[in-house]
Parts: sequence; structure tokens; C-alpha cells
Amino acid sequence: MVVIGIDPVDKKTTDLKPFLDKTGVTYTVLLANRDLPNKYQVSGYPTVYIIDGEGKVFFAVSGFGETLAETLKQEINSALGSEK
Repeated sequence: MVVIGIDPVDKKTTDLKPFLDKTGVTYTVLLANRDLPNKYQVSGYPTVYIIDGEGKVFFAVSGFGETLAETLKQEINSALGSEK
């Protein structure tokens, strides 16, 4: 499994690094064009896509809530074929 974040707001990595350091983000975050969210129909932040090995969107959710971490854990385990 690979986790990649995409930032369509900041223009340079020097703008992004302080936020990543402060929040403890350790996964790769790429800078993107501001048009990218429209192409992927992003309606809120964060928007999370789980993409399977064939490149198909397996799961998508927009926004943040108390149950997001548990929901993602369940969906990832399902995608991996695990019942944990």
C-alpha cells in the first residue's frame, strides 16, 4: 500500500513543509495544479480515494469526522482481503 497526499493550494514545497512538520505527516505529498480537484470532483477536504491494484477507485470519502480513521482501516483491510 502507498499513501500519497496531493496539495492543490500551495505553489512551492517551502510553503507546505512547515504544515507537514507541524502535523506530523510522513507520507509523500505532491503539489498539484489548482484545477486538479475539479477533475476529480473533490467537494471537500480532505478527500480520500482508495485505488485498487488495477487503478480503479475502490472507495472515496470527502470531509473529516471522528470515524474516518476507523472507516479507512476497514476499507483498506477489505481492499487487501483482510478481515482484521
